Amino acid sequence: MAFPNSPVNGQIHNEYKYNNGVWELFSLKDSPSFSAHSNTVIELGSSIYFRPAASVVHVKPDGIGSWSNTKYIAPYSGYYYISANISFSNGDGVDDTFYVEIERIEPSNNITRYFELALNPNEFTNSGSEMISSISGLVQLNEGDSAGIYISNINRTGVQIVNFSISGHLVQLL
Repeated sequence: MAFPNSPVNGQIHNEYKYNNGVWELFSLKDSPSFSAHSNTVIELGSSIYFRPAASVVHVKPDGIGSWSNTKYIAPYSGYYYISANISFSNGDGVDDTFYVEIERIEPSNNITRYFELALNPNEFTNSGSEMISSISGLVQLNEGDSAGIYISNINRTGVQIVNFSISGHLVQLL
């Protein structure tokens, strides 16, 4: 038996969630959301891959969902909107393309990556200015899955992340 979403006060929507044999009303007004950021300079070095960490974290509502160093752990199965902003500096103008992706990690450690964004921060930051990049998308997460940012194919030392932020929220329950 499926229940339709129903408007509340014309703005907030509710959904019904099946929990241990019982349909429960779930308010998206209090749906899980998070934001995390760091302004600690991170040297990318010559690593093959990197998952940026954030030290200042806000997870709402309190006690639902969690942040684990480099990723958000979903408390409910559903579609989550994930967005990240990354500021790079310290390039030298030499080609050094690498990739930024949103990653989903299942509790069994199966990994799926989405929305690959090719970047060449050296090309844009050789004048000493910063390059700011953004990536966002809708990702399906099951309860217990985690989502974060994955940077791969790094082969240039000296490139730095000077600011990093990531945020997300539940859009629709499964």
